[in-house]
Amino acid sequence: MSFEYNGWERDYLNNQKQYDELFRNSIMAGEQDVNVNFLEEQVSHIAKRRYAASVANATDGLQFALEAHGIKAGDEVLVSNFSWISSATPVLAIGAIPVFCEIDSDTYQITLDSIKRMSTKNTVAIIYPCLFGAIFPEIFNVVEWCKENNIIFIEDSSQLIGTQLNGVPAGSIGDISVYSFNDNKVIAGINGGGMVMTNNKNIRDHVAKLAYHGRGSSWKDRDVKYLGRNSKMYLFNAKVIELRLNKIKEYQSRRQSIAKIYDEFFANHKQVYVQSFPHNLNHNYHKYVIRFENKKIRDNVKEKTGANVHYDPAISQNTYFKNKYKTDKTSVSEHCAGTIMSLPIHAWMTNEEVEEICETIDHSLWESYIYINGCRSSGPLFNLA
Repeated sequence: MSFEYNGWERDYLNNQKQYDELFRNSIMAGEQDVNVNFLEEQVSHIAKRRYAASVANATDGLQFALEAHGIKAGDEVLVSNFSWISSATPVLAIGAIPVFCEIDSDTYQITLDSIKRMSTKNTVAIIYPCLFGAIFPEIFNVVEWCKENNIIFIEDSSQLIGTQLNGVPAGSIGDISVYSFNDNKVIAGINGGGMVMTNNKNIRDHVAKLAYHGRGSSWKDRDVKYLGRNSKMYLFNAKVIELRLNKIKEYQSRRQSIAKIYDEFFANHKQVYVQSFPHNLNHNYHKYVIRFENKKIRDNVKEKTGANVHYDPAISQNTYFKNKYKTDKTSVSEHCAGTIMSLPIHAWMTNEEVEEICETIDHSLWESYIYINGCRSSGPLFNLA
């Protein structure tokens, strides 16, 4: 069975006239590198921030956030060892030094204990990724500790647009924050995109200049003040994101309904671990992740289903990073990297498709346990009935 993970093709087919009209209007507008402040205002409102600056992707956004706060070569930046690789690469891009922190096995977020162990007099910032669409109360303790220790808190909410905890939106918590509009996100552009949010206008303007070759976009502000690059978001892409953002509550609600089906399927059994969330979390379900007992079982189920894995290996275990940078204990990061698998979840899935995926996982698990453990069983481990 081949799993479909984002569903945007279905969205286009369902709304083809609307997308075609957007495309025509964007082409008729002429030059595509006009400002997209209409989208910046929309996103800053969602994040409850004063300002936002659009960028080509969230990786650029993280790098520009570091640069705009004056972080430079030789500075140490705390990062997660269990995340997408761009938690670390923006640090290296400016000559700073990534320091890998350990995560919590329940939240998959960096622990405050690890942050305290790994911080030194050279620590100037932390990139704190919240994964799979969820945030947990621990983030507020980390923010408070960073304030007390004059450490810039960069909130990597690439996966979290629409998520709220106690009514506080993801993207509003750190000194500066980043959203992603890559094609695997809850809200996606045609060719990706990102947004950097802050309450500091000078920081916002600095980021915007870095994304436009180091200068302003108006003819009155052409002096190159920083070493920037072309990280613009183009008009058509911004219009598509705007259109989809107008439907974010609908998309999020459907994802939550699908997650409930998965929750019911995986409830009360020992073979698969599913995260528990705060009752006051409005989850966007960017991913629905499950964790297996060990890597052999996970890999065997993946082989049989074609499901996705995140994020294997742990960043510090990649060849480029291995034994080069300070790294906290890695047992939790490595275990999660080797045992987590994500299941399809998007707003256009039918209940029948979700149940078919559950049945596929069911049979794959059964076969995997027989293959790996040599156990005997009369049938699948779980039952949808």
